Amino acid sequence: MKKFNWTKYLIAVIAVYVVYEILDFLIHGVILMDKYESLGETGLFGEDMDSNMWVIYITAFVFSIFFVYLFHYFVSAYKTGWMAGLYYGLVVGFLMLVSGVFNQYVVYGAPMDLIWQWFIFGVIQIAIAGVVAGLIYKPKAAAV
Repeated sequence: MKKFNWTKYLIAVIAVYVVYEILDFLIHGVILMDKYESLGETGLFGEDMDSNMWVIYITAFVFSIFFVYLFHYFVSAYKTGWMAGLYYGLVVGFLMLVSGVFNQYVVYGAPMDLIWQWFIFGVIQIAIAGVVAGLIYKPKAAAV
């Protein structure tokens, strides 16, 4: 197994976090904003959502930490680089979002068109995060 590269790991965590947050803003604050505003009266989104946004920033950072950490083990079995990162991001994206997003249709009654948008944009977002991790994180060769 390849040795952990702490410097590249920390840089990758920060880069993945920044890219993830930028994409989150573009997806939810720009692309889907009209859809969210049209759902304002449905009760799908709570009034105190803005006051609790700090939770999303913390969970995104924790996601970034573990996302890059798991990438180390992924690239130990596969080649490194942006293609490995893309493949990893797609695998994680589908793993997280198939149940995570489609269950919201049942639990919260979110409209199915919004569910599909969350799923597609979410997979793209995590795939891009994987590409960022793949471009930055490179484990050290193990001593033989």
